[in-house]
Amino acid sequence: MNRFGGPAIPFQADITKMGDIPKIVDKAIKEYGKIDFLFNNAGKGHPAPPEDYKESDWDEVLTTNLKGPFFLAQAVGRTMISAKRPGSIINTSSIMAFITMKDSPVYPISKAGVSQLTKALANSWAKYGIRVIKGLKIVFTSCRVFCCVMMKICTNAVRGFLDKSEMPYDSIM
Repeated sequence: MNRFGGPAIPFQADITKMGDIPKIVDKAIKEYGKIDFLFNNAGKGHPAPPEDYKESDWDEVLTTNLKGPFFLAQAVGRTMISAKRPGSIINTSSIMAFITMKDSPVYPISKAGVSQLTKALANSWAKYGIRVIKGLKIVFTSCRVFCCVMMKICTNAVRGFLDKSEMPYDSIM
């Protein structure tokens, strides 16, 4: 991010606690006066056979993977819209949005929801100059490969924002 003209600082918060979301946005605004970019990267799985899946586990996975990222994107999107500033939001989905595995009934549902949410936000916010795109989380053989791929996604999102290029509909990958 520094390469494109600005510092980036990570925020740690519990995305399942809706009260933490305004704190993230407020801290960023207080620190920098604006928000240009959000990398919305929340994910939790709870493998269990469907016949044994507990409602509390269902709620935890969907709140972490879908509800929290929506409300964080909403808070950041509202900030960008009210400031009349374009920006970029990357929502991390997963290859599991398209395939499933044994004993993983909820994670794929949540990540398919993130993929559809990304399309919905992209359609709604393009008129404000807000790019909403999807990054796919794929199982990699090393953290280094994953980090390189994610850096490419973030670099393309920021470059597109800075170059004022056309709004992508949905996805880099």
